[in-house]
Amino acid sequence: MSINNDIKEKFKSQYKRGLEGLNKGIPIPLTKLSEYICNIQQGTITLVGGSTGSGKSTLINEVAISAPLQFLEDNPDRPEKYHCEYFNLEIQDVDVLAKFKANYIFKESQYQIKLSPTKIFQKGDFILTDVEKDWIDRSDRYIDKLMDNVDFVAGENVSPEFFYKKLWECAKKYGTMECDADGKPLLHTWKAIDPNQYVVFIFDNLNNLNDKSKIDTLSSMCVTFRKLCNFTFFLIQQYNRSQETNFNHGGFQEPVLSDLKESGRTSDDADTVILTYSPARFGITEYLDYQLEELLGNNGQNLGDILRFAKIAKNRNGQDNKYIPYAFSGARGIIKELPSPFQFSTNHQGCKENIINLFC
Repeated sequence: MSINNDIKEKFKSQYKRGLEGLNKGIPIPLTKLSEYICNIQQGTITLVGGSTGSGKSTLINEVAISAPLQFLEDNPDRPEKYHCEYFNLEIQDVDVLAKFKANYIFKESQYQIKLSPTKIFQKGDFILTDVEKDWIDRSDRYIDKLMDNVDFVAGENVSPEFFYKKLWECAKKYGTMECDADGKPLLHTWKAIDPNQYVVFIFDNLNNLNDKSKIDTLSSMCVTFRKLCNFTFFLIQQYNRSQETNFNHGGFQEPVLSDLKESGRTSDDADTVILTYSPARFGITEYLDYQLEELLGNNGQNLGDILRFAKIAKNRNGQDNKYIPYAFSGARGIIKELPSPFQFSTNHQGCKENIINLFC
């Protein structure tokens, strides 16, 4: 088959899937974000940039792990299947698991049970109540499902070569390939065993590779397997030092693509780039009509302490330069979409009480 005919057949296949409602993707839990990004789709690369404390990892955990598992559990008749390879180079495995537990319990308890890894493991002066212990035990079923669908990969020895090995393992597991005369599989002949299988790779974060060439190599691998195997990627990358300290050089400046540390190749390769940040960190008191110094409760916490923004800086399949406000609690591993400034002004007390109940 010629290349042109092959492209034509792929177009017909995708068009047919769209008519059958199979290209809707897995919903994103942040409704404002989903207005500009067509849910989680196969064959895409999403890059999330941010500094420490901006909520970048929690955002991806919610969008690419917690939400898909919940969606598929709530919609057992949907044809989508989900598998994730989660490369975590930052946080200890048990703390990652504890955050997923805390996130699940927080939502299942209707936002009443607020846990964190520190409290779950009763470090320092933290003591669990009997009710909290009961919730932790009851959440084991969710953790079992999490472990069935997500392979957690951690350790200092993670390298582009190891990442490539895992890509090939998934290519062989979820697809078929022709072989050359020596029996070597040909990746460009890959065909999905199940077209509705989502194969997702999360890498948190790229800077831990500590080498620009390694980051560029890994990004290139993602492009190859996105194109040939329809795999989905979520990559996390930190800002460079100049962005994080720009308040000392003339005031707050919104992050831009060039702020991404070590490598710009990643933003070139990605379909979507989301830049996360905390406006209050730069000493300003008002941002996009949000009053950052407004006190939320009696513990001295204000809106700026929890307010984060996700800026869509690049979006090949939709609009960019869009801003999504959300509340973030790193200790509990939770995020929640925030009301708009207009909603604050029209129902100020109700919005404020809702935030207090969730995050204070």
